[in-house]
Amino acid sequence: MAGFLKIMVPILLIVFLLMGVWISVLHFPWEWMTYVAMGLEVFVAMLILPFEFQSQHIAGINNLGFINLSICLALLLGLGRLLVWAWIKFFV
Repeated sequence: MAGFLKIMVPILLIVFLLMGVWISVLHFPWEWMTYVAMGLEVFVAMLILPFEFQSQHIAGINNLGFINLSICLALLLGLGRLLVWAWIKFFV
């Protein structure tokens, strides 16, 4: 368990910091969006990490599920921000 945490805690810190920077760069017009995105990121981490810990003993399983989900969430946030920009630019 300690070996797993020595690897995952720095990775989690880096992913959380990158997600925070990405949300700041996107600059959504609503302040609550930052809290929702970061809260969702922490919630997903709490769900995925126990599964990754249990699966580390099985050969042939990729232990990067949380990072993959974070990348997908970042892409969805970028797409959402593009849609918000287009809505404000062309329809409001």
